[in-house]
Amino acid sequence: MTISVTATYDDSRGRVLIAATNLPAIATTAAFEWSNDNVHWRPVRGSSAVAVASNAASCFDYEYSPGILNYYRCAAVSSAVPSFVAAGTAATANNASVTPGLPAGWQEGDLLLILASIRNSGTGSVVAPTGYTPLLAVDNWALFGKRAAAAESAPTVTITGGAAGADVLSQMAAWRNTELIPATTAYQLNPGGANITYPGVAAFQPSWDVILYLGWRQSSWTVPNVATLSGATEISEVASTAGSGAGQVWDYQVQTAPAPVIGGAFTVTGGSAAISYGAVVALANATYVLRTTATVTPVQSQVWLKVVTAPYLNRTVTLIDWDDLSRSSRAISYSVIGKRDASAVTDMASPRTVNINLWTTGDIETAALDLLLSLGNIMLLSVPPNCALKSMYVSLGNYKYTRPAHLSHNNNYTIPLTEVTMPDVSLGGNSVTWATLITNYATWQDVINANATWAAVLALTGTPADALVGH
Repeated sequence: MTISVTATYDDSRGRVLIAATNLPAIATTAAFEWSNDNVHWRPVRGSSAVAVASNAASCFDYEYSPGILNYYRCAAVSSAVPSFVAAGTAATANNASVTPGLPAGWQEGDLLLILASIRNSGTGSVVAPTGYTPLLAVDNWALFGKRAAAAESAPTVTITGGAAGADVLSQMAAWRNTELIPATTAYQLNPGGANITYPGVAAFQPSWDVILYLGWRQSSWTVPNVATLSGATEISEVASTAGSGAGQVWDYQVQTAPAPVIGGAFTVTGGSAAISYGAVVALANATYVLRTTATVTPVQSQVWLKVVTAPYLNRTVTLIDWDDLSRSSRAISYSVIGKRDASAVTDMASPRTVNINLWTTGDIETAALDLLLSLGNIMLLSVPPNCALKSMYVSLGNYKYTRPAHLSHNNNYTIPLTEVTMPDVSLGGNSVTWATLITNYATWQDVINANATWAAVLALTGTPADALVGH
């Protein structure tokens, strides 16, 4: 299942609609992000955890960059505990490459793991298949992983430094909603013995969901002859006599709360005493299951004053002029007695300030702009790319509006602006309020009749007057 994401600009609302469909069934929320370079990303305001309904989710972005390519991506996120899917058919060979089988039931976005080894410790090693990342590579064995794509084929594990009689073993397993990069790993080399001892690890992570126990021994045994670890479930054990003999085993445990892993041992019956490796790998819940990117170039034709935490207040304005932008120095110099040159105390210059002039036509437009400005919000002055004054987040000073003639109903607003930091993206808001529903619908049934879903309700746009309900 591949997520479909579209980004569409609406110039009449000054916003981009990002819509994701075909989200996987495991997804409980969708996280939307924005970038102007496809490298550095930030969350779309108020849209880091949008509820998924009918495998779809959407949000609006009012803080796009006008006139250039904007990137949006949607990640499907699951709150479910990671789960084991299946293990594939193991592959063994004598000093040759092997191709383990894909696990049954894997899906796009699952974590695919490969446990692989070669017998001749100290000289031989296994090589990650194309597209796979070494998660733990030690001497002659390794754990490789990748996020499953929409189409996958059985990978081939190659070897280096092999020798006649060197058994090569490999097996795959699939996990759902599990992170690729381990939270922590630990391993140890054991001298000759029958059992495979593994180390313990401290529970310093906020949450571990999957603990993998890995074991390899330089002699084979008759499968199944490894006791399952207490509190764990065996994934599989694989033994080979194609060469001089070797075996590997892996178990797992799903934790619902972080807890330390106490060192222990795989008890192996059969075969001869030999050196072995034991390891522990901790994997967290996946940050996301799937993620897809879309692009759009917003062709903005108007100047907007936007209240990004209350989009229903947004409105277009007529910008007719502005003063020079300026900054004030914060440096102070002191003349010190007995010293020719002054001593300076410096700091960064003040924020940029500018006075802008906005034009309103008629009493209704004048009153509407006055209402918006009087609410005292931090605003985004969003300007088309062909304007010399660029977009900025601003706070308002003492403003005034004057008539160009004694009997005129038009007004020229003079508004002092100070550039401010963008409000934290966690502070979001909808384009509609309860006041909008109360104003436009007489009963709840009218709301239901006019809007098939809650998503349709959230897509409505209120008015600045809604902010004054209850005042």
